[in-house]
Amino acid sequence: MTFGDKTSKHPVTAGLVKSRSVGYGVRVVSRIDAPAADRSRNSDVHVAPVSDETDVARHLSAPALEAGPPVPSADPGTTEPPVGTAAGPTTTSGAAPGPLRTPRLPRPAAPRILRRLRREPTDAYNPLDYDPRIDSRERERVRIRRIAIVTVSALVLMGLAIVGARSTSPLDRLDLSDLRAATTLTTEQGRDLRAGLPITLAADQTEHIALAFQDMAALSVEQIAAVGDRTGTTPAIADAIQLVGHPMVDTGDTRLPATIDDLLTASATVPAVPAPGLPSIDIPRFDDYGALAAILARGTTGLRTGTDVDRGLIAGAASIALAAAATTELGSDTPYRRLLPAEVTGTIGAMLDVTSDDLTAVHDAVVGTNMPAFYERDASMLALLSHDWADRHDSMRNLIGWVGGDYRTPLAGQTANALAHLIADRHDAFVRFRPDAGPTAALDPRVARSVAETLRPYLSALAGDRRTPTSDIVMFTGSEQYANFLAVLGAQPDARRVLNNALIDATESLAGDFGTNPYTPVTANGTIIGRLTTAMYRGTQLAAERYDGRDEPVSFDDVAALVESDIGQRASGRTADLFIAQGLLYSRPELALEPTLAAHLRPGQRNQLSWEQVDVIGFAMQRWARANGVPFDQFTAGIVDGRQPGLWSSTGGR
Repeated sequence: MTFGDKTSKHPVTAGLVKSRSVGYGVRVVSRIDAPAADRSRNSDVHVAPVSDETDVARHLSAPALEAGPPVPSADPGTTEPPVGTAAGPTTTSGAAPGPLRTPRLPRPAAPRILRRLRREPTDAYNPLDYDPRIDSRERERVRIRRIAIVTVSALVLMGLAIVGARSTSPLDRLDLSDLRAATTLTTEQGRDLRAGLPITLAADQTEHIALAFQDMAALSVEQIAAVGDRTGTTPAIADAIQLVGHPMVDTGDTRLPATIDDLLTASATVPAVPAPGLPSIDIPRFDDYGALAAILARGTTGLRTGTDVDRGLIAGAASIALAAAATTELGSDTPYRRLLPAEVTGTIGAMLDVTSDDLTAVHDAVVGTNMPAFYERDASMLALLSHDWADRHDSMRNLIGWVGGDYRTPLAGQTANALAHLIADRHDAFVRFRPDAGPTAALDPRVARSVAETLRPYLSALAGDRRTPTSDIVMFTGSEQYANFLAVLGAQPDARRVLNNALIDATESLAGDFGTNPYTPVTANGTIIGRLTTAMYRGTQLAAERYDGRDEPVSFDDVAALVESDIGQRASGRTADLFIAQGLLYSRPELALEPTLAAHLRPGQRNQLSWEQVDVIGFAMQRWARANGVPFDQFTAGIVDGRQPGLWSSTGGR
């Protein structure tokens, strides 16, 4: 095997001797300071077998290459010359070698990038190491490629670290079945809790809940919500929060995570740093309120029975509503942004939607008991009632709507009483002044209607009627206070129509009750009727004067026209006589024999009077009552007394 006849193309530096070991048992020795005549094409390098140090010294007198043992040839009779010898085979007889040729020595195999860039430090220079194909531009391209590889690798590792951190989030280690079991009450526990009796969770239940809350300590509410959605633990987390936040549930030393507890015990808003063009009030954790409401909405409704969690959520919603009433320039710090009215209303509505099932918490918010320290009843309820609800008005209706349906319970009666007196006593706070429209009603029309429908069963009791089966209603002090209450709600036509019809219903019920039981007591029902009718007309008048922007008092004729537009012919007041007669037909059946009344009995319906010619029936009934000892005059005297201005006495119905 021979090498090609190629000489080194590299210049030689005079006066230097360089040596380097290369592969295949060959040592390259280059004499740089040889005479010029000896540095001809084939005389500066030659190859000879290396025997000992003497041979090496001998060869230093002329450029030489030491070679290893002969390489066997494919032909048994010959051997290949050692690497670096003259071309052509030599015989085993030891013939003299031919002329020496400069070889191109192969280098050991190495990765391409290392062949180009890696240079092992040596104590000798070998011109053959130089690769003319590698220039500065190629080196720059390789450097950029290496930087790109390192950068991409780092990004991949970072992504894997993030995914790994998420997949090993503390809540991911929880056993869902354990947390679900820990928040599941027995039948007896659920019954006692609904009845307002204290319960105690088992030790293993509190242990699992405490473990969950310990893992939540480092997470924000939004992160808890995200992990709950991903792991399916949201309902269990919601129930755990409600149980630990329930004053009637003993959970040992377990407490709510600080990130949640802070939301429920501190005001949602803080004053912003004054700066031109920036919001004046900040809600730092605005998004956390929405996230907490979303978590709790997926919990068990039966656990919402007077929890401090629901109380805190109502208080937080009220503090946001207060800020929205003070300014439209609201901001949030997480992340910082200007809050739009729609998202503010949406979050408040979501918070109230969750708490509307907790009747005890709603009662406490309206009455102003057992609430967080930062909660101020009057300001908070005024802010919620007068908030611009837009398309979320159902949230306020759901919050208080149950009060009208459960009017026989003390909880509902106390809530209705507090709400009615708040509206009456703070009626001036429900006026909103607008430069282009003057004074207008602050209540949203749909919210006003919802409040009117909620309080409808209590209107008679607020005038002193004790037939309503609740002792928690405190009657108004006089017709003016009642009128102020009616004016706030009656500023909206739909709400006024609901109230006026409810008031007439109450007067007709009282009249019928007098006819059915005309002897005990004879004046009370008449007095209450007088109070109700007077408050109805006065309230309608005040609403028109305060909220319609009129510059002069509204006449009685105008008020009567408004009332008549709401209740029709019932506005005449003569329908009370009809209901008295209807009641007398049950208590004194002989009334049906009176010729005038008999003519107005409906055929086939015994003791049912028709509505035609109400005045005729009224006069006939009065004449008969006086002739037959019915205390009708005392009844009418009570109506006149009830219409008098001034403070009301404690006289009330049965």
